[in-house]
Amino acid sequence: MAKINNKKYASFVLKTLGIDPEKDSYDIDNLDVSQDVVDAAEASLDIASLEAKERALELAAKRAAEYPSIGDQLDAIWKQLKASRIRGEVLVTNDILDKVLAVKKKYQK
Repeated sequence: MAKINNKKYASFVLKTLGIDPEKDSYDIDNLDVSQDVVDAAEASLDIASLEAKERALELAAKRAAEYPSIGDQLDAIWKQLKASRIRGEVLVTNDILDKVLAVKKKYQK
């Protein structure tokens, strides 16, 4: 038998087994279970962690596929900054904007 003294972990082990520790009145302060149960719970936790990572990567890929390209995003920002400059607003990016505009002028579309 393996003694589990961590309440969160003990609760996780029971939930992995389909047991609600609050409803089924288990003493999770000193839960005593077989090592097989602990191993099964740890394996389940590993799988859940991998699945969460896979979901996060899938979401990131979906978002990346639908965003405009980085070039288009930057172009929109520089156009907005140029418009702000024309309106007389003081920009902290003036040096970089000058360089970007010079390149755009040199290699026009």
